Amino acid sequence: MNQHVVVVDDEPAIVEVVCEALEDEGITTTRCLSGHDAYPCIRRERPSLVILDVQMPGIDGITVFEQMRSEPTTRGIPVIFFTANAHKLTQRLPAYLHMGASLLPKPFDLDRLLDLVERSLPA
Repeated sequence: MNQHVVVVDDEPAIVEVVCEALEDEGITTTRCLSGHDAYPCIRRERPSLVILDVQMPGIDGITVFEQMRSEPTTRGIPVIFFTANAHKLTQRLPAYLHMGASLLPKPFDLDRLLDLVERSLPA
């Protein structure tokens, strides 16, 4: 089964680094550079996993996650949140973890990211 990951971050350099690392592991990726474009992209692509920045201008990652969880076609897709401000998710994190989310603080280590991706992808 070919794994497919949508990477959403408003920082193009981060998206490129993450996508290149995943592609080196044989994982197909789709790049998305805004929260506004994220949910339509996720619905269209139907990925195995979404890596989602929390803080983005306009529509943030929390809103995208809530959109995903409200729709039957995207509800079960696992999410890895990227954030430089993990404390912003502290109160919500237990509920989000229960809904299939993981947290990867920025700055992140690529080996840690790849390990988390491997654990988050469906078998």
